[in-house]
Amino acid sequence: MNTPGLDHATVDQLRRDLLTDAGNVQIGRQVIQAWELSAVERVFLADGSSIVYKAAAAPFTNEAAVLQALNEQGAAVPALHRHAIHNRTLGMLMEDLGNPLRPPTTAEAAAAAARIHALPPMSALPTLDQAALAYLPEQALDALTALHQQTRFLNTGPIEELLEKLAKVARERRNRQDLWIGEFVVSLAATSGRRSARGGGTARAAGSMLRGSRRVGPRR
Repeated sequence: MNTPGLDHATVDQLRRDLLTDAGNVQIGRQVIQAWELSAVERVFLADGSSIVYKAAAAPFTNEAAVLQALNEQGAAVPALHRHAIHNRTLGMLMEDLGNPLRPPTTAEAAAAAARIHALPPMSALPTLDQAALAYLPEQALDALTALHQQTRFLNTGPIEELLEKLAKVARERRNRQDLWIGEFVVSLAATSGRRSARGGGTARAAGSMLRGSRRVGPRR
């Protein structure tokens, strides 16, 4: 696997080390999804089973901690078997849930997101107050602009459209001081549902941009 932004040697080494540590023998693999900062593979094992391997570059190396916390709280997410970080790259072995029977509906996606965000906060991770939450979409747009200036992650019109809509929602809720994080998720699910026939990566990428944004403050 050689995805721009990920060091392929580190990704391969992490996969080998994690599989060896688990006592698994790989006989094949299939790329499920890949973009600049992360990639997901289905790894076929000698015993006839399969497992999912995911690699993610900074700033998404906290994903294992999030997934582990969700596992402990009984959330409907894949089980995390093993993980490690090397060279600013996260590698994870996760339960393989198989191929989806169909794309989720907007209502299903929103309901699942609401259940996840209703869980107690994770003490090991930073939390956002109302002001920081309200600025998330604008921060994501800033991050996207910075990537464009580096000629990275181009052709992002649909993502920018989603983020602009979320920014508008945030400004409206901020003015009324009644913003909560589920509104971002539900708004994202609703606006991306109309694009599901053209590809599911838009909502995932926009969500990644939101999670990866760090600076708190208004967009200039």
